[in-house]
Amino acid sequence: MRPLVRPFGEGDIIRDPGFELSPRVEARRDGPQIVDELAVEWRELCEKAEVPEPFYRPEWTAAYLHAFAPRSKLLVITARVAGTLRAVLPLVEEHGLFLGMPVVRLRAAANAHTCRFDMAQRASAGTGAVLNAVWRFLEEAPGWDLIELSDVPAAGAIEALVELARANGFPVGRRESMCCPYIPLAGLSDGDSLLLRTSANFRSNIRRKSRQLKARGELALRLVTDANPRALQSFYDLERSGWKGKKGTAIDCDKRTRRFYDEIAINGERFGYLSLWFLDFNGRPIAAQFGVTYAGRYFMPKVAFDEEFRQYGPGHLLIYEILRACVKRGISEYDFTGPWAEYKAKWTPVGRPHFTFWIFRRSAWGRALYAMKFKVEAGLKQNLRPWIHPFEPK
Repeated sequence: MRPLVRPFGEGDIIRDPGFELSPRVEARRDGPQIVDELAVEWRELCEKAEVPEPFYRPEWTAAYLHAFAPRSKLLVITARVAGTLRAVLPLVEEHGLFLGMPVVRLRAAANAHTCRFDMAQRASAGTGAVLNAVWRFLEEAPGWDLIELSDVPAAGAIEALVELARANGFPVGRRESMCCPYIPLAGLSDGDSLLLRTSANFRSNIRRKSRQLKARGELALRLVTDANPRALQSFYDLERSGWKGKKGTAIDCDKRTRRFYDEIAINGERFGYLSLWFLDFNGRPIAAQFGVTYAGRYFMPKVAFDEEFRQYGPGHLLIYEILRACVKRGISEYDFTGPWAEYKAKWTPVGRPHFTFWIFRRSAWGRALYAMKFKVEAGLKQNLRPWIHPFEPK
C-alpha cells in the first residue's frame, strides 16, 4: 500500500499523491468550521444529488456538531473531478471504547435527530470511480481501527462503499437500525384517495373524529415557513405538554436538542424548506409537526399533539390534512422519518430499511474486534436469550 504524504494533523489537508488526476480525494481534519468553509460547494452538490435529501446538507451537519459535538475532531473527506466537488463524507474521529476495548473510531457526524446519514454525492456519470477513490483513500488512511456509520438508507453511497471494503478483504458488518415508513403521493388527485389505502375502520374513525371536532368549533390547518420564535415555542410547548415532557425527551427539555432544532429552523427558513404545520381548534394548536419540504418531498422529523384532545386523534387528523395539502401542492411523497411505529403503520405498509454499517481495519486487531462484535457478542446473546426472555414462545 502506498502511504499518505503524512499523518493527519490539526487543520491539515491530506492528499494521496495517486489522485492528482481525476478523481482527487482530500481530507480535512479540524473542528466544525470545516463545514462552513465547504458549505457553498457542499449545498450545490446536495442539490444535484440523484435523490436529494435535506439531511446530508452542510447546515444539518453543522447543527449536529454545534449542538451535540462542539469539541469533536471532524474529518471531512471530499472528492473532486476537474475541480468540481463530487462527494462529501463528514466523519467524527474519536478515541473511546468498543465492547470495552480501546479504539480509534471514525463515525457518522450524525445522530437520531439528523434522521439519516449517507455520503453526499453528485448524480452524474463516474460515480463508481468517485466511490472507488474515496474507499481507496480510507483504506490507506492511518490511525483508525473501525468505521461506524448508523441509520444509512439501503442502496445508498455508503452501502456501496462498504461493499468495496468487503471486496478488498476488510471485515464488515451490517445490522438493520430502522425501517422508515413513507407514503407515495405521486399520481393522486385528491385527499380522499389517500384514505383508500388505509383500513375501512381507520377511514371511518378519521372522518368521524373530524366531524365531531368541527361540530364543537373551528378546525383549521396552518403552515408557518419562517423561524418565527413564537411559532417555534408553540411547537416546543405542545410537545413538552405530553408524555415526552414527562419522560424528559421533548426538545425543550435539553438545551442541546433545542439548539439543534432552532438552528435547523433558521436554516430551513433561509433555504426555503422549513414547514411548521399546526392544526388549530378555535385558534388553539392541538397538533403540530416540525417538518421539511425539500425537492418535492415532505419529511416529518418531529410531531406533537395536545393529550387533552387524545380522544379525537389530533395527530392523525393533522397528518390527513397535511397529506391533502401535499397532494394539492404536487408533493410526491410523505416521509415519516425515524423507525416504524404503530401510528405510522395505520397510514402505510411500505418503508425503507436503514442500516448501521461497520468496517474494521484489515489487521489482526481489526479482525479481533469484528469477531467480538459479530461472533462472540452474537453467541452470548443467543445463549442468554432463554434467561432474558424466559416466557418467550419458541
